[in-house]
Amino acid sequence: MATELPENCLRGIHNTLTGSKKILSIEYLNSGHFMFNKNEDRKDDFDEMSINWWDEDDVVMFTLNQKNAKGYYQYKYGAALLGVEEITKISRWVKIFDDIRLEKQKIPGNDYHGNILVSKNVNSNRRNLFGGMMALHVKEVYARD
Repeated sequence: MATELPENCLRGIHNTLTGSKKILSIEYLNSGHFMFNKNEDRKDDFDEMSINWWDEDDVVMFTLNQKNAKGYYQYKYGAALLGVEEITKISRWVKIFDDIRLEKQKIPGNDYHGNILVSKNVNSNRRNLFGGMMALHVKEVYARD
C-alpha cells in the first residue's frame, strides 16, 4: 500500500462531535473524525483524508499550531496518532485494501502534509466502518493544552 513513508501520521481534530469543550482522550473519537473529503482539484478517482506525516518529532507541535484562513487554530481539539500498519490492517478488515492509497503531498507551508485516499467507488457504509475502526486504533491523542 505505501512505500517510503513514515511509520506514523497525525490526523488533526478540528471538531469534537460530542458537545464537549475538548477531546480529553481516545474514547471521545469516532468515525466522524476520520471522514474523507472530495477535492475537485484531484484528477484521479480518489477522495482524501488530510494527515501530517510523522517525519520528525516537531510534527506534533507543528500540527497543533496550524492555523486556518481566519487565523484560528485549525486543530484546536488536538491530533490523533495513527500507525501505517494499523491503517493497512483496517483497510484489509473493511475489505477496501485495494481502494486505499497513502500519499505524501507537501503543500505550501506544510512539508509534513499527506493524505489517506479512498476510491470514489467505495460506498459510505465501508467508509464509515473504516473511519470507526481508525478511531478505535488511534495510538494516542495530543492535546492543544
